[in-house]
Amino acid sequence: MKLYYSIVIFLCLSLSLDSRAQNYNMSNTTVNISCGSVINFYDSGGPSSSYSTNANLTMVFCAPVGQNIYAQFSSFNLENTWDYLYVYNGPSMASPLLGAFTGGVSPGLISGAT
Repeated sequence: MKLYYSIVIFLCLSLSLDSRAQNYNMSNTTVNISCGSVINFYDSGGPSSSYSTNANLTMVFCAPVGQNIYAQFSSFNLENTWDYLYVYNGPSMASPLLGAFTGGVSPGLISGAT
């Protein structure tokens, strides 16, 4: 069954595997971060499990106004043409779409503009 994840990016975020970083699993929530924050962002299964089936989740990362957000993927693997990760530049899914990603090719570095 199709799985849709949406990350809504609102206005310094870096996704990285760093032992000092805070960890977040995909969920329907808003996370306020400070500029320069380093986080590990995982699917709903966390770092050691698969993502859940039939998920339709939206997570919003909010940073200080006027700051850019950067998301660097260290790994990425979704069922090709079946499961998708949508990344938006703004506070909702009505914001400009930065990309729709599927399969095993990493989105690499994604930057949200202010």
